[in-house]
Amino acid sequence: MAWRRNGHVVGEPDYRIAFDNLRAEHAGPASPEPAARNVVHIENLDLIFERPSPACDEVRDHVRLGDFHDLLAPASIGCSPAGLLGMLDESTREPMDLAVAIDLTDTSEVRIRPMDWRVLQEDATVLRVHCTEARLRCETSEVVLQGRATVTTGHAMLEGGHLRMDVRNNRFLVDGLYLLTRPGDMQIGFGGCFDAGLNPVADAPASFVIHLATGEAQFATSLQPVDGANVSPADTVMIQPEEGSTENLDGFNNETSI
Repeated sequence: MAWRRNGHVVGEPDYRIAFDNLRAEHAGPASPEPAARNVVHIENLDLIFERPSPACDEVRDHVRLGDFHDLLAPASIGCSPAGLLGMLDESTREPMDLAVAIDLTDTSEVRIRPMDWRVLQEDATVLRVHCTEARLRCETSEVVLQGRATVTTGHAMLEGGHLRMDVRNNRFLVDGLYLLTRPGDMQIGFGGCFDAGLNPVADAPASFVIHLATGEAQFATSLQPVDGANVSPADTVMIQPEEGSTENLDGFNNETSI
C-alpha cells in the first residue's frame, strides 16, 4: 500500500491510496485530444479520504466530490493542472511530503477498474462509492461510474448501472434505472439527481419514480410523472406479496440488484 498524509492545507482531507497496477498507453492517432494522447489505467483502486472534524454540526456530513476528481483528474498540456498523486513509501514509513509523484498531465483519460472510494470522518464512513469501472476525461469535470455502481451514505444507498459524479455541482446524476434504499423505504426510478448526501436535488429535471413503502401484507406504490407523462401523482398501485414471502425491505440487509 502507498499513501500520503496531507496536513499542510487546512480543509483538505488526508488520504490513503492503494492499487495493484498503474500503466499508461498511447491513445493513438484517433484520439480527439492531439495534445493529450495518453490513457492511464489503474487496476483495483482502494482510496480512503480522512476528513478533518468540522467546526459545526451543520457541515458534519458534508462531502466534497471534487476531492476525488482533484486527485485523479487528467489534463491536456496547457490546460488546468492535472491531478498529482503523492504517495509515501510503505517500506520507510517516513513522513516525507512526496516520495513518488505521478503527474497526469498530457493525459486524455484515466480508467479505473474497479474502484472503491471511502470518505471517513471521526472514524465513521460518511460516503462510499464503489463501481466496476470509473472514467475521468480531461475535457469534463464529471466522473463516470459504470457497471455495478453503488453509492452509500450514513442513511441511504443508491445503485445503478450508469452514474455520474457532477463535481462542479457536488451531486450525483443517474442515467437509466436506479434503486434508492433508505431504512423502511425503497425507491425505483429512471433518471435522477441527488446531492452528495443522496437527497433529491430540488431544481433537477423531473424523473419517473416508484416508491415502495413496506407493510405487513402489501406494498403501497406511488407514481410521480416525468415531463409529458400521462400519470397522476395520486395514482396508487397495490402489490400483494407472494404467500410465504420472507423478503425484508427494511434497512440494507436485502440483496437487491438491477
